[in-house]
Amino acid sequence: MDLVPLISSCQLSRTNVLVDDIEINGNKILFTSSGQIYELRAVIRKSLFGIIVSAVSLLQSNREAVFTRSSRQVAIKIFSRELLNIESNEAWENPMYEIAFVQYLDSEHPHRILKQIECCSDEKNIYWITHYYEGDDLFEHLVKYGRIEDGEAQMIIGEVVRSIQYIHSKGIAHRDVSLENIIYHPQSRTITLVDFGLCTHVRRNESTGRNIRQATIDFGKEHYMAPEHFSMEEVDPMLCDVWAVGVCLLYLLLGFPPIGTANVRDDRYTYIINGRLAELVDHWGVSISPRAINLLENILQPNPMDRYSLTQIHGSRSRRHQLNRWSRCYRLFQLLLL
Repeated sequence: MDLVPLISSCQLSRTNVLVDDIEINGNKILFTSSGQIYELRAVIRKSLFGIIVSAVSLLQSNREAVFTRSSRQVAIKIFSRELLNIESNEAWENPMYEIAFVQYLDSEHPHRILKQIECCSDEKNIYWITHYYEGDDLFEHLVKYGRIEDGEAQMIIGEVVRSIQYIHSKGIAHRDVSLENIIYHPQSRTITLVDFGLCTHVRRNESTGRNIRQATIDFGKEHYMAPEHFSMEEVDPMLCDVWAVGVCLLYLLLGFPPIGTANVRDDRYTYIINGRLAELVDHWGVSISPRAINLLENILQPNPMDRYSLTQIHGSRSRRHQLNRWSRCYRLFQLLLL
């Protein structure tokens, strides 16, 4: 799966009416070739190539030009053609790669990953319409509410691991796993993994059974980057995703960034890779269970080949859940004997 053919296979339908041609209550309207009508509401945020807006689906009377708002909310990323160089081969600078990868992942999968509704374009812009996910990203959640307790943090990371396992099974590495790219839905206690703009395809060496390494480049956020970024010319992006999962878990448990940069110039990093995480956590005055400490030390291994796999991380959480279940049953049995 090469990147250039992947971009050329992007499904971009034409809009029937330019978004500037009609307004309702001061809000611009988008008509798509699929027959959907969207009222553009508030700007969520600006991006390098345009804006992201919240929108609502409109229903139109068959006989009259009367629109009724539905309860269906969507998010629309509007990319300016003037700013967007579709021919660029630099994935980290081209949002068309994100569209291509999300389309490749398919919207029918059961995993908690950003899902596309449709993608269309006109002479000025590209309109990428996705599901609207309510809630803060995990970084915003920490800022508002502080650190997350052990059980809930590991539940969240379990959801993240399953999502990343799915994209890895499709031969794709995320390369920007971070709290900022995980939307948290506290009521349902679920997550959605978003922002696939730095994704890359990872090929496998059939003779060795290992992933083919890629040239080290500056992608992602520095305090989530694996140590091999700073010491090797080539890395396995999937193993870098695993390191980032460990950083996310520790970040949730602490409530603040655990590492500045994953190299020996950072004292916190040195403590972690030397098996002294418990000592460091105690120094910070934070309570983290020994089981979580053990899991973190197995994920945050400086040698990527010694790092826990996503399967092992998921298995560790499953065993913890099973032990907690047996513990509750045992306590109930003791109460019944009293």
